[in-house]
Amino acid sequence: MSQRQAQPDVPDSPPARGTVERLAISLGDYASLAFPLAFVLTVWEIVARAVFNSPTIWTLEIALLVSGIAYILVGPQTTALKSHISIDLMLKAVSDQTRSVLEVVGSVASIVFGAVITYSGWRLASPLLDGLERTGSALDSLAPSVIKVLIPLAGLLWTVLEAMRLGRMLRK
Repeated sequence: MSQRQAQPDVPDSPPARGTVERLAISLGDYASLAFPLAFVLTVWEIVARAVFNSPTIWTLEIALLVSGIAYILVGPQTTALKSHISIDLMLKAVSDQTRSVLEVVGSVASIVFGAVITYSGWRLASPLLDGLERTGSALDSLAPSVIKVLIPLAGLLWTVLEAMRLGRMLRK
């Protein structure tokens, strides 16, 4: 028996991941770096305002933008890692067959949700083809355009990941 065959059920071994899962995980990892950046920017704004009596015009807008990007991109990462919130108590109380059915139903619901997010996000983003949207603040950044473009892309990635997961479940 080869080494590979001897360890298929090791509980701590990570599952084999395809390109789409690795992409979602990497995007989420990089995006999660935005949270410490948003924290540092917020602290800087507090110091600038309270100590130097010189508030900035850009820190809040940038902190909100990077946080928004991170929130959008960690959703697909959570799906790829299967680390989303689940009601384990309920799943442990039912038979394996019922659990499998509930997981398929949950996956289908997640696909529908992802498709709705993708469609709704596209409806928000498609007017940007006529011109980019700006905040209108003193910084006048393209933050609304960036967020509106990322929403349908992340929704699509989420939907594809969940459809792949459903396909794996149905093949079992």
